[in-house]
Amino acid sequence: MNAPKPHQQSHPYGLYFIIGFVLGTASTMVLTSLLHPLLIDTPTWVRLIVAVSPLIVGAAYGARTFTFGRHGALTLRSALRRALPF
Repeated sequence: MNAPKPHQQSHPYGLYFIIGFVLGTASTMVLTSLLHPLLIDTPTWVRLIVAVSPLIVGAAYGARTFTFGRHGALTLRSALRRALPF
């Protein structure tokens, strides 16, 4: 008889993206909230860019975290550190 194959565990790399997205979005929201008083007399399109920037930065950081984690088979902590742009 054939022995059953052990259940193969896979890394939840989608979770890497979600955590990177949340961290990137939260950190950018803090910066934009500090800049908000300076943007009162600016054009609407500038305020719109500032309002959407947390989503863009969060998506970019999440994508970098996902990519580094998947290609390098890194732990979440290592992938988050490596995905930092500086």
